[in-house]
Amino acid sequence: MKKIFVAIFTIFCCLLFAGCASVDYSRVVYGDGSMKDVYTITVQNINAPSARKIYLQMTADLESYIANEKAYYIQTVREYFDGEEETKYVNGYDFFIQQDKNGDEYTTTVTRAYLSLDVYDVYLQVMSGTLGGSEDEGESTGNGYVLEDGFFFKQYATYSVNWFYSLMQDETVRAAFENAMQDTEYNIANFSSYLDISQTYVCPTNSKLHANCDSTDEYLGYTLYEWDLTDKYDEGEGFQLKFYYNIPNATNWYILSMAIAVVVAFGLSIAMFVYVLVKHTKLMAIETKEKQEYKKRTEIDKDDGLE
Repeated sequence: MKKIFVAIFTIFCCLLFAGCASVDYSRVVYGDGSMKDVYTITVQNINAPSARKIYLQMTADLESYIANEKAYYIQTVREYFDGEEETKYVNGYDFFIQQDKNGDEYTTTVTRAYLSLDVYDVYLQVMSGTLGGSEDEGESTGNGYVLEDGFFFKQYATYSVNWFYSLMQDETVRAAFENAMQDTEYNIANFSSYLDISQTYVCPTNSKLHANCDSTDEYLGYTLYEWDLTDKYDEGEGFQLKFYYNIPNATNWYILSMAIAVVVAFGLSIAMFVYVLVKHTKLMAIETKEKQEYKKRTEIDKDDGLE
């Protein structure tokens, strides 16, 4: 893995000095669990003859490396598995490179495809040298899931550092980059001024899934989660990409419901008390008025000598 990152990185590092460049990493997760990783490097206005020469040499080296890595993967899997298992994992994985030229714009696309998440897991074990090792050695070292407490909602979240930051932390890659910038006007400090970095995750549309991405888009039943990492690639310990579900905090919702029920019951009790009090007051007023009218009539009758 390190070698291919170095090769990819060196390609656009060398070409940056001849024009504007961008690189996007996309991961597509299909509904059946299959996956595809795509690194797309685009360079415009390659005018310097030396840049063109470097481009051809580096892409040739990259093609050679990909062919060797595929052969290594297939050989390793066949040594470990046999029969259906071997066929499943060998046929379930592919790795290829494509170059396109459109005027002064050159695009290199490196793609890794996995027919299932099982194939992806085996690929990681092959490339990390843990295939066939102990169960502990083969354990995933990912960030996993984090349950973040909130009063009304909890977040069931998974984090990952953006790929470019992870790449820049590799001493071999960073050395290759700094070496490519020697005797030029470019350096780490002005990196974002001549390279656009983005990352896109494509997943089956699920309205309950959220992300801290910069934008989203819908396409044929899939949601595109898009991050612009140009100014985020070197934030502290790396900008964290986040996917999460909001889960109701049942206990607090029950407490809130009980509190509302108590308040409503208390309010109804007060309303009933006020209603009875007002009704009683009106009855008292009517009764008092009737007594006063009766007394008045009695006094009038006395004055008229009717009694």
